[in-house]
Amino acid sequence: MEKTQIESLPVINASHLKSADAAKLPLLLQHMLDMADRMFGRRDESFSVTGIAFWERRPKIHFPKGYEGKEIEIKLQIVTSDAEEKCMRRARYQLAHETIHLLCPVLVSKATFLEEGVACYFAEYYVKREWNDIWYPGEAKYDLALCLAKTLLKEEIEYYPGRRFGIKNLRSGEGGPRKFGDITDEELIDAFPHLAAKDAHRLTTLFESDED
Repeated sequence: MEKTQIESLPVINASHLKSADAAKLPLLLQHMLDMADRMFGRRDESFSVTGIAFWERRPKIHFPKGYEGKEIEIKLQIVTSDAEEKCMRRARYQLAHETIHLLCPVLVSKATFLEEGVACYFAEYYVKREWNDIWYPGEAKYDLALCLAKTLLKEEIEYYPGRRFGIKNLRSGEGGPRKFGDITDEELIDAFPHLAAKDAHRLTTLFESDED
């Protein structure tokens, strides 16, 4: 999808935000996608983003025509008790998280700890970098995914920003960008030699089916 299309996406059910803040979300999404592309590899552009919508359930990428329809609506969570300023902070953090899921979209049942961990890491990194804001997942399973991702990403992103990142390498395939779920334990260990085998295995485990 071209930048002009992303930047003009509709924002739906955003009455809890200032109108000027709601209008900024598509522009922020484009900036987030550009940064995610540089850090973690390019996006599968066979999927198109049709809008950003708010609801009271968990944030997610939604496929209104089914996965094969290749259209995505980004769902962000409204917390009715939040003040306007906190609503916007929450929206920015959630939008950054969902940006990673836009790189190679999969159904929620197919996301791995690696994908969720990278999404949590990018959201935390982005809001800290852009606004010096501090925000965490706040749920044990997401906290674990974030912790595991940090063992891969923190050193090379924060201290060696000019490097070609390991995840970006692993997602770069001849047939187009690879899904996070296609990355194997062995590939992770080869790209990140300091990574323990048990952590590599956990990272490649499906997030929703994990029983811990």
